[in-house]
Amino acid sequence: MRLLQLLFFIGCSNILFAQDNSLLWEIEHQETQQKSYIFGTIHLIPESYFNISDSLIYCIDVAEEIYLEINLDKINDLLEISDLLSELIMPNGILLSQLLSEEEFKQVQSKMEEMNIPLFFYNKIQPMFLATYIHLNENSDIKKEDVQQTVSYDMEINKIALSKDKPIKGLESIDFQLKLLNCIPLKEQAKYLVSEINNELEQNNQQNLFEVYKNQDLELLKELIADPNIPEQFDELMLDKRNKNWVEQIKEIGKTKTCLYAVGAAHLIGENGILQMLSENGYSIRPMVNY
Repeated sequence: MRLLQLLFFIGCSNILFAQDNSLLWEIEHQETQQKSYIFGTIHLIPESYFNISDSLIYCIDVAEEIYLEINLDKINDLLEISDLLSELIMPNGILLSQLLSEEEFKQVQSKMEEMNIPLFFYNKIQPMFLATYIHLNENSDIKKEDVQQTVSYDMEINKIALSKDKPIKGLESIDFQLKLLNCIPLKEQAKYLVSEINNELEQNNQQNLFEVYKNQDLELLKELIADPNIPEQFDELMLDKRNKNWVEQIKEIGKTKTCLYAVGAAHLIGENGILQMLSENGYSIRPMVNY
């Protein structure tokens, strides 16, 4: 059935295009008329919300190269990971206990003990990394009494691309991501860590986030992921700056190759999002059916 659907897509490609919003987009430069595709991922999602559409499979099939945010093969490189661990440690022997009040540090201690993370580790690690880890851990399932297996779109796309012998590359390195985090003052990172512990998403709000992602409503998704507690520089460093870097790469790579770029859905959204930037750089942007 899937093969028949793909053959139908190829024969009648206009039905691939959606009338409304989508997580999957075709991009084509007005001068080169070279087509590529962009897919907005969510890094972890309960299995019941996960779906790889026929349109996404089609894009993988026709792409000459697949680009993820990072090359996932590097995650399995123990030598590279050991080098990166030094980037996670706060400089100059600074400890988390020195950045927070006694009461705030006790809140962190309680959370870390609950997660079986030892003091010698969390007291030295960059607070933004801890906050991200807590967020992923707390929201990896919807119901604690009925834990669902979580799925990574990045990992699954990587697996499918490997099975089709597609070259897989990264738009940036893990080292680059960590260096960006290091640009956020440690005091602000520590305060955000405490806010993440005290303001964990309620289960129904998190479920709503997954529903919105599944419904591919980018505008509503933008509202849901907005976080007033996040450090001021975070969006500029982790979204805007990276988006600009990626768009420059897409412009160069896309001159001669058809590619699929799979990046976090938050990077697609807004005036500094990838789609808007590409549009401003002479690309036509078309949403594709992705069900």
